[in-house]
Amino acid sequence: LLLLLIGYPELPDLQLQPQYPSVALLNWTTGEGTAKYWTSKLLIETADIDNDQAVVTQTTDVSGENIFSQGFIGKNGRRWVLIINKRYTNVDVFLPGSTGGRMQIINEASGFGPATEVTLTL
Repeated sequence: LLLLLIGYPELPDLQLQPQYPSVALLNWTTGEGTAKYWTSKLLIETADIDNDQAVVTQTTDVSGENIFSQGFIGKNGRRWVLIINKRYTNVDVFLPGSTGGRMQIINEASGFGPATEVTLTL
């Protein structure tokens, strides 16, 4: 059982102060998942916490103002990179050696649905 509290009201029994997210996990009108819900789901399904090892990850965004990135490699050789765009603008990312790989994207285009998936090309 996995309990994920990204945003929650005051929970006095757990001695937790309220954490009100700017975006709820679910659309309160339709019940559909929001970007926060789909991002959490994607991370839970992608990361193999027992077998994935973080590796040194370098970017040309030295200041870290535009993107956050972290590479991982699993015991089975599976490689994946978490990239977070910190800005409300398009950011170009070049991933050498990733042609043919899959990229899952959660943004305004995916709306209240799951991540869109594309195959990486050069």
